[in-house]
This record gives sequence, structure tokens and C-alpha cells, in this order.
Amino acid sequence: MAANRIANLLKEQRENARLIEEYETISSNLLNWIMAKLKHFSVRNPQQTVASVEHLQSESRVYRREEKPSKLQDKALLETTYNTLQTRLRLSKRPAYVPSVDKYISAIGARWDELEKADRTYEEWLLEELQRVRRVEYLIKKFEIRCSTHEAWAKGKPQALSGNAHLKCTLPELRALMKRHEAFQSELAANDDRVERIGALADELGKLHYHNMSAVTNRYSEIVKVTDELKRLSETRERELARLLPVLEKIDQLQFDFAKRAAPFKNWMEQTEEDLRDTPIVHTMAEVQRYVSAHTAFEGTLQGTEAECTSIAQCASEVQRLVQDNKLSGIMENPYTNIKPAELTERWALIKELAKKRSEILREEELRQVNNDKLRRQFTEKATEFDKWLQQQKSNLARNAMEARGSLEQQRDELKNMEVEIAKHKRMLDELEQCNQALEDAYVFDNLNTSLSMPTLRVAWEQLFTSLHHSVNVIENQILTRDSKGLTAEQMADLRTCFSHFDKNGTGRLEAPEFKACLVSLGHSFGDDPRGGESDFTRTMQQVDPGHKGYVTFDSFLNFVTRENADEDTAEQITQSFKVLSGDKGYVTAEDLRRYLPPDDAEYCIKRMIRAPGPHGDSGALNYEQFTVEIYGSQKPN
Repeated sequence: MAANRIANLLKEQRENARLIEEYETISSNLLNWIMAKLKHFSVRNPQQTVASVEHLQSESRVYRREEKPSKLQDKALLETTYNTLQTRLRLSKRPAYVPSVDKYISAIGARWDELEKADRTYEEWLLEELQRVRRVEYLIKKFEIRCSTHEAWAKGKPQALSGNAHLKCTLPELRALMKRHEAFQSELAANDDRVERIGALADELGKLHYHNMSAVTNRYSEIVKVTDELKRLSETRERELARLLPVLEKIDQLQFDFAKRAAPFKNWMEQTEEDLRDTPIVHTMAEVQRYVSAHTAFEGTLQGTEAECTSIAQCASEVQRLVQDNKLSGIMENPYTNIKPAELTERWALIKELAKKRSEILREEELRQVNNDKLRRQFTEKATEFDKWLQQQKSNLARNAMEARGSLEQQRDELKNMEVEIAKHKRMLDELEQCNQALEDAYVFDNLNTSLSMPTLRVAWEQLFTSLHHSVNVIENQILTRDSKGLTAEQMADLRTCFSHFDKNGTGRLEAPEFKACLVSLGHSFGDDPRGGESDFTRTMQQVDPGHKGYVTFDSFLNFVTRENADEDTAEQITQSFKVLSGDKGYVTAEDLRRYLPPDDAEYCIKRMIRAPGPHGDSGALNYEQFTVEIYGSQKPN
């Protein structure tokens, strides 16, 4: 019994000690945890990013979902343990357990309440910090965008405004540049609002305690600095453009005046140069005098023209001076013309040089025309004398042909003697040739002093010899005809007299009606029947005029009227002769021809005879009948 009592006492004592130990442990751990959390919640370091704030919020949520509930259970267990311990001690009539002051249930509750308040305060701070950081990020992005926009807009503008591009402008370009600068100034003024907004963003970021505020301040300061510099440069550029405008207007007016005056002046010089370079082609002294008078008048205008050239050049010189004084480099080219001042000066110097050469050329031309006139007179004198002599010789030749004095042999000898005498006068033609060559060498191709020309005289000389040779040939043919026909000199004279009687106009030939009348007077009869008489005369004309010239010469007349009385060979007689040579074979061979004919005649016949038809032709037989037909024309042997 006593042992049981002691055992129960010890058991109760050990349980109470366990509960006290458990209370101390739980309370100590809980207080340590609370103090650590209070310290954690008291930290208020500004965050730089939304992610860092969200990370803290995530940790806070983990605290509320996982850490705080377990500690709340420890707090409840602590209170339960405390109540159980005090109940057990009271029931066992033991003194109540009194923990240390800081471990009282009330003290721990107060700490817990303090933790709850700190938790709420920390949560509120996290929300405020999240809003602040989000606002900062929004503002910094906006700041970055506006700064970048402004910097992109301002990029290169200070360099452009401080550069010398305006010194390279023409007047239209300068006016356009002034308009663009005016627009830029409006844009620059409007840009002040953007700079002010950037400043407002920088101020707000400062109030929100942006962590990299120094970079924001530096960037804003640089923007303000660049903007102020742009304003200063813009004002300077405006003054410079205003200064250059009247200068370029004056240059433009000078260039316009230059172009307006230089174009016609250059055109005049080009035409004048063409005229001065044009070689005067003159043929008379009067033409030279007209050229000299015109050139003298032209030289009288050169002084006034040179003053115009100098005045035009002064426009270009003044432009050059203004360009150099104002250090301009973009208006050297004249927009109104491609004519260069140096071009006018050089061409004017050329005009004066050509004018001097023109004077020399005209003086030389005057001397040349004096010599040409002398050559013309020499040619005229010699040509007139030579032509007179030619006409005399032609008259003598025609008179000899018409009068026909003496025998045919005497007439022929007289003509040959005339030919010898005429040939002795060739020196006159040679002298004319030399004179004409001198004219051609001097490029003189007209001579108003005479209508005679060297080609005409040369042809007349040749015609004289041709007529002379023809007359000799005619007489020789008449001699041949006379001898072959057996005519006497009296018969020849009668035929000549008859022919000349019907040659009314003395042309030495008979027209068809005259020839017919002549034949009728000699006893020939032609019927009036168109189918009879006229056809006979037509055949007669075809015989005496095979070329259809429409007239009959004395030779043709002589051949016709003597043909019937002559013992002429006919085609039939020639055919019969070849038949005898061939031995009456009907064809002839080359051996036959070479045997009976001279070598030249035999070879002539062999070359022109065709092979005989039939088998004999293959063995070298020649057709003498066809050969005879070809010799006598259409007349065939019977």
C-alpha cells in the first residue's frame, strides 16, 4: 500500500516535471521564433524590382500557409500544457507552477499579438513597395522612351547646325534650307514640352527613391544641355542664313545676267567663227571686193563687241569675288547656262585672231584674182585664134568634099597633105593646154571673156582629124568601088553630080524621099501600089540603110547603083566552090581546106564551120553550106 502510494506519487511527480519541461521548451522555441519574425518583419529595405517584391510576398505567403499555422498549434499546445499542469498541481495540492515573467501565457500572447501586428504592417509595406516598384518601372520605361526619342531626334543636329552645308547652297537651295530651318525652330520649340515631361519624370522618380537616380539625373542634364546647345546653334544658323540670302540673290542675278547676255554673244561668236573660218570661194575681182568690204565693216564693230565681252566677263568676276569673300563653295556652276566665262574669253581671242588671218587671206585672194584675170585673157586670146583656125580647116574640108575637084586619087592626096599641115598646128593646142592647166591649177573654172572651153576645143580638134580620116576613107572606098565595078572617072563624076543635085541642103547624105527621087531619075521604077511599089522601095532602103538611120550616104548610094553591073560572088557560087574542093562529098574536111586554101584562110574556116549532121560529123566532116549562109546572111544557096 505504502509502495503503491509512493509509486503513484513518483509517477505524478515525473509527469508534472515532463509537462513543466515541455512548457519551457515550447515557450522558449515559440518566443525565439516570434522574436526572429519580429526582427524579420522590421526590415524595410527598398526593393529594386517587382520580382524581388513578389519574392518577399511569396515568402510571406509561405509563412502564413505553413510556418505560422504550425506555430499557432505550438501556442495552443503551450496553453493546453499550462492548463493541464496547473490542474494536476492543484489536484495534488501542490503549489502552482510559476514560469519566468517572459514565459507567462499572457506575455507570450502579447508577443503573439505584437507578431500579428508586425505581420500586418509588413504585408501592408509589401503592397506599398510593390506599387512603388511597379510605378518606378513604369516611369523608368517612360523616361527611357522619351529620352531615347529625344536623343534620336537630336542626333546629328548639333553637327548639322554647326557645319558649313549652307555655304554650298544655291539660292533655291538656301531658300529651301531657310524654310526647313524655320520648321526646325518650330519643332525645337515644341520639343521643350518633351524636355519638361522628361524633367517631371525624373523628379517623380526621385520622389519614389529610384535606386539609380544618379543615371537619371545625368541623362536628363545631358538632354537639357543638348537642347540649350541646339537653341544657341539654331539662332546662329538663322542669323547666318539671313546674312547669306542677299548675297546669293545678288549672285543669282549676276549669273542670270551672264546667261542672258552670254548665250546670244556665244551664238554670235560661233556664227562669226564659222564665217571667218569659211574659205572664201571667189572667181572674180568683184566678188573679192565684196568680201573685203564686208570684212572691213566687220572689223569696225570689233571694238564695241569687245566692250560687251568685257562687261559679260565682269558679271562672272563679281560672282567669283562674292564666292571668295563669303567662302561659298556650292554655286560655282551657273544654273542658267553651261557657258563658262573662260570659254567666252578664249573664243573672243580666237575671233580676233581669225579676223587678222581673214584680212591676210583676202589680200592674198586679191592678188590671186589679178593673176586669174590675166590667165583668162591669155586663154581667151589663144582659144579665139585656135577656134578661128579650126573653123577655117573645117570649111576647107567641107569645100573639098562638096567640090570634089580632080580624080579620087588627087582628092585623097590633097586630104592627106591637109592632114600633115593640120598636124603642124598642134603646137597651138599644146599652148592652149598649158594655159588651161594654169587656170585649173589656179582653180579657175569659168571665163566670162569667152564661151570656148578646153574640152570643146579638144573635141573640135579630134573631130577635125576624125572628119579628115573619114573623108580619106570615103574616097578610098570610092576608089575601091570604082575599081571593083569598073567605073570610069566620068561615070564617078556623073554619079557624084546626081547625088549632089538631090542633096538640097548640102549635108552629104540623102533623106528617103531624096534618095527615091534620085533613083527614079536614074531609071529605077517603083510602083504606087502599097503592096507592090512601096514594098520594093522599102526593101531597097533596108539594103542601103541596114542601121535604119533614115538617110543614105554617097558610099551606100554608089554601092547600090553599081551592084547590078558588077561581077560579084554569090552564095551559090561559093557553095559550088566548096563542093568542088570536097570532091562532091556534100561536106568538107579540115584536110581538104588545108590542102587547097592558104593556111590562115583554112584555119579561119575550120574554126567557124560546124560539124556536118549525120555519122560523117563524128569523123570530122564540116558543114560548108551553113558556113556560106552565115557569111551571106539570110540569102541561101539554091
